[in-house]
Amino acid sequence: MYDVAVVGAGPAGNWVSYLLSRQGFEVLVLEEHKDIGLPIHCTGVVGNDLFEEFDVPKDACLRELNRFKVFSPSLESFCIPADIQAYVIDRYAFDNLLAKKSKAAGTTYILQAKALDVTTYEDRVRIEVDCDGESRFFSAKLCVLATGSMSNLPYRHGIGMPNYFLKTAQTEADLEGLPDVEVYLGEEIAPGSFAWSVPSCHHQARIGVITKGNAKTYLERLLQSTFLRDRIKSPNYKIRCSRVPIGVPKRTMAGRVIGVGDAASQVKSTTGGGIYYGMIGAQILADTIMRSASNGDFGLSKLKSYDTLWKQRLGTELKTGVYLRHLFENVDDDYLDGIFRLMSQSNIQQIISHKGDFNKHKDLILSLARVPEIRKVVLELARRNLPFMKKRKSKVVPIRDEHFLEVS
Repeated sequence: MYDVAVVGAGPAGNWVSYLLSRQGFEVLVLEEHKDIGLPIHCTGVVGNDLFEEFDVPKDACLRELNRFKVFSPSLESFCIPADIQAYVIDRYAFDNLLAKKSKAAGTTYILQAKALDVTTYEDRVRIEVDCDGESRFFSAKLCVLATGSMSNLPYRHGIGMPNYFLKTAQTEADLEGLPDVEVYLGEEIAPGSFAWSVPSCHHQARIGVITKGNAKTYLERLLQSTFLRDRIKSPNYKIRCSRVPIGVPKRTMAGRVIGVGDAASQVKSTTGGGIYYGMIGAQILADTIMRSASNGDFGLSKLKSYDTLWKQRLGTELKTGVYLRHLFENVDDDYLDGIFRLMSQSNIQQIISHKGDFNKHKDLILSLARVPEIRKVVLELARRNLPFMKKRKSKVVPIRDEHFLEVS
């Protein structure tokens, strides 16, 4: 019997398994795909904080991102200053780099192993797994669900739902004239949210949309929009769709079953990015498991502190992002253009330059809200959106694969 079984070999799963294995725990990682890091649903933009905070080399970085250029619906633009340091990474290489560290620390990996169910007993869990068509069972003292955003397995086993899910669609294309990250706003391409183009390597760009509506439809509109249509040189692209959990779940632990990363909604509510927050969650979880271990078992009462600790670290950021998204949920393009012109003013740009941080947005949002002109806009948006700002409830629904697989 293993000490800990981790379901999912993404960044959060690999990191928590690495941290535990290097401390002598017997750890098993079950990954449903035959290749770690595939399929890729993530644009792969990370802040420098990730490399400063964790023992991870920059080997998977494709390029440094120096500026973020934001476009209004009427094609006006401004640049977010370059001192917000970020990188675009090769997600396949990054995930495998973390897995290699974990394996070197002693973790056992089984690929093509899809977890179907988890049964909890007084002293252990039993995980039913489809191993490339063969039914197998694995026992462990704890089960960590690091299944990403696409699995409903956590919600079936007591992990709390997010406030709601946003939908994403992404593709890659040859794109000319993209020296910096571009962010696009507007009802036609990303209502209540945003779209993006991120340069990766050579002339390749990662293009995507995150929104509450049909993300694939909005991405197709973006690709044909004035923002991109004359610059795309490879029209035969493939689109991948996914979902992003938004908000703080009530609980991320149910007895011996614990969620981490996207499975625990440890995702930036503003941008939908989850790598850095997921690794923070993994670090806190590993530390909590280590503290709880005694006499070959884990004290469940001590493990409960994980839920409190990660929310103390990330909860306010997540809640601030949720509130911001609610404010802008029903803003039309004319109103958005007005806000955009306000944000382009020099005094506002100075605040963005001083308070901007790639991974932590709360301080910037609160600093901007103290500016009288912006505070007036915030109050007006709150009044407009009051009927829509009630807490959403997500439902556990089966995921239909065709909605989230690669499509032409």
